[in-house]
Amino acid sequence: MLNKNLYEEINLFKEACPHFDELQKTVGKIIKQFNSNLKNINVLEIGCGTGSTTKAILECDNRARILAVDKDAKSLNYSKLLLRNYVRTKRVKFFKNDALKFLKSCNNSSFYIFASVFTLHNFNKRYRE
Repeated sequence: MLNKNLYEEINLFKEACPHFDELQKTVGKIIKQFNSNLKNINVLEIGCGTGSTTKAILECDNRARILAVDKDAKSLNYSKLLLRNYVRTKRVKFFKNDALKFLKSCNNSSFYIFASVFTLHNFNKRYRE
C-alpha cells in the first residue's frame, strides 16, 4: 500500500525541482557509458529514497545490479513497491542502514559505481567529516 503523505511529498519535490526526472535519466545514461566490456555492473546507491534514481539506472542499463541503501523505512517500502519487478529478477537489493555504517561493512572492491542523488547535502557537517 502506498503511503499517501509520501506520495504527496514526492510530487511536491518534483514541482520544486522541475528537472528532477531529467537528472535521474542523466545518471542512468552516464552509467550506461561505463566500460561496455562488462557483463554486469555493480552499483552502490546511497540514499535511494523513493527509488527514482534506482529506476532510471535500471531502465538505462540492463547490466546494472544495484545495492540500494537508505535509512528511512517508508522510502524503502515505496522503492520496493515501485521496483518489485527488478527485485524479483534480483537486479536490485534494498538495505535499511546508515550510509556510513553500510560503506564500512563493504569490501573495497565490491562496486564499480557509486551513485547518490539528492542525498549528501542531507548529512550534517559532522557526519560528512
